[in-house]
Formats: sequence, structure tokens, C-alpha cells
Amino acid sequence: MIKNQYLERFLARAQICIFGLFFLLVPVASQALTSNDPNAEQWAYTHVGINKAWDYTTGSSNVVVAVIDNGFDTFHPDLFGNAWKNIDEIADNGIDDDRNGYIDDVWGWNFVIEDTNYDGYISDEESKGNNDPRPDPSDLTDSGRNSGIFNHGTAVAGIIGAVGNNKKDGVGINWKAKLMNIKVIDNTGYGSLDKLDEAIRYAVDNGAHIINISMVGSEDSTDVASAISYAYDRGVSVIAAAGNNMLSLDDYPMSPVCLDAGNSIEKVLGVSAITEDHHLARFSNYGSNCVDITAPGVNIQSTLRYSPTNGFPDTYGGDWDGTSFSTPMVSGAAALLKSIQPTWKPLDIFTALTKTVQHTPGQDEVVYAELFGAGLLQIDKAVQYAVEWKGSGTETREPTIIIEDEPTQVIESSERIITISQDGKRQEKYTDFSSEDFISKSALQNLDDITSYEYNGQKYFVTVASVNKKTVVTFYNKDFALIRQWETDKRGPFEILVGDIFEGIGQEVVLAPKYGGTKQVFLLFSLNGVEKGEYLSESNNAGVSVAIDNGNLVALYSEDRNLKISKFDQKLESISEMDINYPGVAGKLAVGDINSDLQNEYIVGAVSGDVPWLSYYDNTGILLRQFYAYDAGYRGGLDLSIMDFDNNGEDDVIVALESGLQPVRVWNSRSGKLASWWPFGKDNVQTLKVLVY
Repeated sequence: MIKNQYLERFLARAQICIFGLFFLLVPVASQALTSNDPNAEQWAYTHVGINKAWDYTTGSSNVVVAVIDNGFDTFHPDLFGNAWKNIDEIADNGIDDDRNGYIDDVWGWNFVIEDTNYDGYISDEESKGNNDPRPDPSDLTDSGRNSGIFNHGTAVAGIIGAVGNNKKDGVGINWKAKLMNIKVIDNTGYGSLDKLDEAIRYAVDNGAHIINISMVGSEDSTDVASAISYAYDRGVSVIAAAGNNMLSLDDYPMSPVCLDAGNSIEKVLGVSAITEDHHLARFSNYGSNCVDITAPGVNIQSTLRYSPTNGFPDTYGGDWDGTSFSTPMVSGAAALLKSIQPTWKPLDIFTALTKTVQHTPGQDEVVYAELFGAGLLQIDKAVQYAVEWKGSGTETREPTIIIEDEPTQVIESSERIITISQDGKRQEKYTDFSSEDFISKSALQNLDDITSYEYNGQKYFVTVASVNKKTVVTFYNKDFALIRQWETDKRGPFEILVGDIFEGIGQEVVLAPKYGGTKQVFLLFSLNGVEKGEYLSESNNAGVSVAIDNGNLVALYSEDRNLKISKFDQKLESISEMDINYPGVAGKLAVGDINSDLQNEYIVGAVSGDVPWLSYYDNTGILLRQFYAYDAGYRGGLDLSIMDFDNNGEDDVIVALESGLQPVRVWNSRSGKLASWWPFGKDNVQTLKVLVY
């Protein structure tokens, strides 16, 4: 059975004093950032240095933390603003809109098996759970009400990410984050490990970056171990409580905290608990095979399940004790690191957390590690480590690719991301964040578009620009030395593409009009500028974008104000058309296998004048995901390119604003931001083109 890490306060105040961390506090500097929430200050936050950490970051809404617990109060006034919402699911329509296997999972999932219709039987549907992961306060027994355990998940969530600086209740380690609500145990704090593996996989598949597990069980589950490996291999950090049994985990290993014990790879970060005077809390389990770090776990305040109609009018309080409450401090710290370093994997995050602890010197290191792992969490130092790692440029991580059931292989990516500004500057950046800048080149100024192609093993660039009421197409070698140039009387601006798309006899240049009010979908030219044909739609469109899908030309354009994607064969005849659900009549199109299903997906970005939507569709036109690539106020249009940025076998989307002062960003299939950078500095450029070469 699994039991939540809640114990009565009298137990927590009795301490094991055989070994302790020396009490060492550094006064918080006067300029350290504080939150205006009425209960923002508590001893635990002071002792882990959170205020200094907030000087660097208060978190990011792009970081998703899954809280696998007995459910938290999604609509709590201090949690709702940070609650994760599945934007790909339509509420209460009885349809699995995002096809993830869970119907109407808008606010997470409840994996607890319940006889919801009270017929005495568990149906197949009931065995899968339901879409309401919140703890139900309406049918609590007297002992359940008095124990307060139904508050457990809500308290854990509040420590990680109660909304900051909103003058309500308390504040989480992250002022901003997205908290994914996943319920696997009931109001009493008991349940089975049977569904934990499914819960972990749900978190990973739906975009979690960090998973907090504040519970332990005695079962040695191979399914849970496999799920944790699944998370680790996909860059998701799992952080688990050591438990409150006063046991040596080296002698009595528990799950999931010990599932990586004895392995060379740290896949679970185990957390013990200390008291305010830095002794191991009496209830805390220990053992160096499983405990990696420690954090405050006594007299912790946090959010409570709010339900005044059921006699629970309080939104904050608790005086919680347990490793359940030290663990979310570490998970919250991990989320802060992820906000600074979006490409960091579990190894990077665990290293930053354990290298920056408060570790008392001159101790018996064996005993010390048994109790505290590496030492006491110091969030300010971990955050500073992440910031300096980012800025130094001296440390790099080679991109890695994970192959299921095979040893991890390290590979180098030969691709680079090229960014070109309106004034002709160029930057070439590799995925290890090394880069090379080039001086402004007049030929690269004021381009309509740029693309690249390969011929006889050599790579070339091609640009298109509007010059003196004509359209000029220019070819360059890989060093941007001029090869040839030709022009056409066709008026742009145009998008450009090069590929072997017509009759299989060589590569062609495709020009697609960016402007609206025309029936023209694309023009076709030879590499030498000989016009070979065009394609017209039945009605005027609002602008066209083109891409190549497995050798076939695809075009995104509107007819009768309905945006659609058309695919063409080698005779340039339309072989398929699909209307797409998109909030506009024009867009920027890209093609890539973003979810490693061996089928290309279609990526559509906003054009100038529209809010910066980024939408993913499967190869039948069904919407998979839709979100803002930038804040809604930026309406300069998106430029897109595709590459496997983190070498995980899935294509990612490189995005730049065609007009508007914002950085280049990299998004994955789960709308997770992998990276962000300013190619030419924050004040030097407002118009960008981006491509992968």
C-alpha cells in the first residue's frame, strides 16, 4: 500500500540528534526579491535561499510540473492561475479530442479506481479512472476531516507553485509554472502502485518537465521502474519522497524513491527531511542508496483544499510535516532551473541541485550521506549555477539521442540554425549554443525569404527579394559567395522553396505569393529561371505558404476564407485537400515528424497581423495542439523551420518573429520551450528570417 507522507506534528518535533547539519544562515540581502503575498515568509524558504533565487527567476509558465498525489484543488484561488490545462481537449464533449487515450482530460486525470455509479461492479471504463482529479471533500468521515490528509496534494502543489505576488495566501517556489493534476490515491492517503506507472507516462506524454511524487510504497514494481526510465529517456525529471517510516532505505528499500538504487544512472532524486535546527526529522527515512538531497520538512505552510460549502473555508495553513513537503521544495527548485535552462535533462538538473547544497565539512561522510545525501537544498546557489552555466559559454552538452532498450549513444548534430536580420546580418548557431556572427551583407538585406537545398553533395542557399518592381532570385554557396542570379516580372513578395517536385527530372524553384487577393497558389521555375508552370485556385486567397512532404509539394492557402492544406503529385495535380481548424485565413507552413510516429505532421504559424498562434496538425488535418509561440501582443508574423534540436528522435519547431523585438525560440511537440536566444542582442534587430542548414 502507498501512504502519504503525513504524520502528526508531535512526531515531527521529536528529532534524531545523532547527526546534524551545522546551523548556518546567511542573512538575506536587502535587495532580494520578495512576494507581496501575506504568508510569503516561512523558515523553510529562508533556509533554502529562495529570495535570492527570485532575483534571477520566479519561474516560467512554459515549465510543467506534474503533481502525482491524491489530487489538488485545481480551482483554488491561489493555484488556479498556475493550473495546467490540456488545451487540446474540449471539455465535457465525451470525445478524446487529442487522442491521448483519456476522454475530457482538460484538468488532468484521476487514476483511482472507483465505483462511480454505485452498482457494486467496476466496469472497464471505471477501471480507467475519470477526468476529475480534485480531492472530493463531500463524503469525508470524521477521522478523514480531522486528519487533513485530503489537503495533501493541494499543499504539495502550493509549495511548488502557488501563484506569487498576487496578495493572496502564500507563494510557491515558482510564482509562475503549470501544475499538472494527477490523482493516484484517495482522500485517505492510501492506494496501490498499480496505476503509478500509468500516471508517470501520462505526465510525460502530456508535456510534463518535472514529476513530483510525495508518496512511497513497499512494492518493488518493474512497471513503475520502466515508467521512470521512460520519463528519464525523454528528459523528464522525477523527484520522490524518502518516506516517513524512520527506516533505513538501504535495508528496507521502498518505491519509487529506491527504484534506481544500485544503478549507474540517477533516474530518481530522493529527498529526506530536516527540522528547523538542521537535524534529520525523526520520521524521515534515510539511506544513501536512495536519498540524494535533503530539504525542510517540518512546520510547513501551504494551500488547503478550499470548499466552504463542505465546511472548509480556509485556503492556507497546515503546519505540515513529512518528506512529502520537503520533496516539492526540490521539485520547485528543479522547475526554476528548467525555466533558465529549458534544454537541460535530468542529469543536468540533478547535478545543479546536488553540487550547490549546503554540505557541512568535517563530518563522517558515510553517515552524512545516509541522512542527507549530498546536503541541504540551496535554491539560490542552484539558480546561480544555472545562470552562470548559460552565460559562460565554456561548458557545453553534446546533444544525445536515446534508443529504447539500447545504451545511450552520444551523437553530434551537423545542422545549424541560421538567422538573418532585415539589415543583412547573419548568425549561425549550433545546438550546443556555440555560434558565429557575420557582418552585414547588402545582398541579404530586405529579403522576402530564404531557403537552402542540396545538389551533388553540396549545400546551397537561395534568396528571393523584391527589387524595382521585379522579383530577384539569387543563389549562393555555403559560404554565401554569389553563384548566379535571375529575375522575373512576377511581383512579390514571395515565399521560396527548392525541391525535386515536378516529374522527377531535377530540382525546381517554387515561388508562393505572400500577398492576398490572387488566385495564384505557386509559380514553378527551373534553377536557371525558366518558368515551367503555375497553379491557380478557384477563388482569391489571402496568401500562400509551401513546404515539401516526402517529395510532394504541399501548400497552405484559403478558399472561400477556409484555410486548407493541399498536396500535389509530381504532375502538380492536387491529390488531397484538407480543411484545418485555424483562427485565420493565412499562415506559415512547415512539415516535420514532431512526435516520432513515422508520419509527418503539419505545423502552421501566424502571419503578420494575427496573434502568434503555433498549431500542430496530423497528416489528415486533425488539430493536435495549438498555443502562443509568443505573448499575444506580438503580431509581426512567424517564420518557421524544422530540426531535431535536442536529438531525441522528434523534430522540433524553430520560431522567429518576422517583425517584433523577441528572441528565437524552439518548441517541441508538447508545446515545451526547449531554448530561446537573441541572435544579435536585444536591441539590435526587429525582423528575422530563420532556417536550418
